[in-house]
Amino acid sequence: MGDSGRQRLCTQVPCQRFPRDLTLNQFPPNAISDKSIFSDSNLTTNCAWKGTSSYYNINLNGDVLKDAAWYYPAPKDAAKNIKDHVAFYKTKVQVSVED
Repeated sequence: MGDSGRQRLCTQVPCQRFPRDLTLNQFPPNAISDKSIFSDSNLTTNCAWKGTSSYYNINLNGDVLKDAAWYYPAPKDAAKNIKDHVAFYKTKVQVSVED
């Protein structure tokens, strides 16, 4: 577990912050070097302009964080630049960037 009971993930690629919501971090598909920590969730949600998102559970150190990350496998045209980017709530997962 990370600080304050949150999990930590490491990446070598800086995150992109959502301008309207500072509780989110978004990373390009190649940012997470160890994708074995993800397991597919059954949860999906829909955004009117981005499309349908799929969710991951995060498995670290024997703990499972349900629906802690999400991505858009087939976003609508207006959001095609976020295809497969992984987003996290900072309240659930602390992501650090390593050199």
